[in-house]
Amino acid sequence: MPPGYAKRERYNRALLISGPVVLGSLWAITVAGGAAGVSGANDSRFSDENTVEDHIPLFIPAIGPFIALGTLDTEPIVSALIVTSGLGQAAGLGLLIGGLAAKNTVLVRTYDNGYEGFSMSLTPQVSPTQTGLGLTGAF
Repeated sequence: MPPGYAKRERYNRALLISGPVVLGSLWAITVAGGAAGVSGANDSRFSDENTVEDHIPLFIPAIGPFIALGTLDTEPIVSALIVTSGLGQAAGLGLLIGGLAAKNTVLVRTYDNGYEGFSMSLTPQVSPTQTGLGLTGAF
């Protein structure tokens, strides 16, 4: 290890960012489909036999699409889309859990004062001609 550096463990940021993005975006699409189904379930213009209760599982992230397969009477293409959304949501949840469980070891620069990184503070300044705030920093 080079002098002036120390080992630190950090969460895997790539997984912590990509997991919620994948899970949230697919869940939002599924919720929009569930909301459309709930609003049109009691409309006589639609021919499907699904009720409002049949669409409720679509509002549950990750496992809801798989529950909805048992409650909804849909066309095969819609069922395939529901399964794809459920698999994607499960993958996003897995990425999120993996990001929380897996930690990366990184080298962090240490400084002589024992502080890692940069610090800045505002301090009052008084002089014979003026008063105010001064910005001081250490790195």
